[in-house]
Amino acid sequence: MMDWEQRQNGNFKLVEAELMDKLESMVSDGKGDGNHRELFGLLLLEKIEQETWRETGISFVTSVTRLMERLLDYRECMKGDEMENKKIGGSSNLMNFYKSEMNKEEMYIRYIHKLCDLHLQAEDYTEAAFTLLLYWELLHWEDRPLREFLHYPTQSEWQRKEGLSRKVLHYFNKGKASQAKTSQAKLSQAKLSQAKKSQTKTSKNK
Repeated sequence: MMDWEQRQNGNFKLVEAELMDKLESMVSDGKGDGNHRELFGLLLLEKIEQETWRETGISFVTSVTRLMERLLDYRECMKGDEMENKKIGGSSNLMNFYKSEMNKEEMYIRYIHKLCDLHLQAEDYTEAAFTLLLYWELLHWEDRPLREFLHYPTQSEWQRKEGLSRKVLHYFNKGKASQAKTSQAKLSQAKLSQAKKSQTKTSKNK
């Protein structure tokens, strides 16, 4: 299949897309581990060893095995007993991998939203806003139609960006309010502590 696509199109984009979808689905279903990743890479490298497009093939195999490694790390991080920070770190790593190394915008956007959801679960609204801004920055104020995607309906690009603007502002405001409430609680606690110290000192003087 790789050989056919290389001869027809000069690249592996279709195979790569299908393989990535299958890997994501497989790892999400709890299948595969580090041993599978190594075996997978070795078998593919062995298959392309004698091909004229060997260099391109090696690059392709390296990318796919690195993706599998990231997916396995992500799955491990997302286990129920893991700390929230570890889950956030795992999601962030995979999100950035899709953007910087795989150049897969749709998957990058999916993990932007997964990371945003984790911040919301942790009630860190400011970080949720900053995360959602990553998607907002990809959009333009244009009439280009966008298909239904995730929880977004079919709409023009500017409409989606406008909706995101409202949501980001909402999260920023909520984060500011939450921060103010936390600061107020800390201040009240400090005052209470100070009052208790003063009361204790007064009692001793008596």
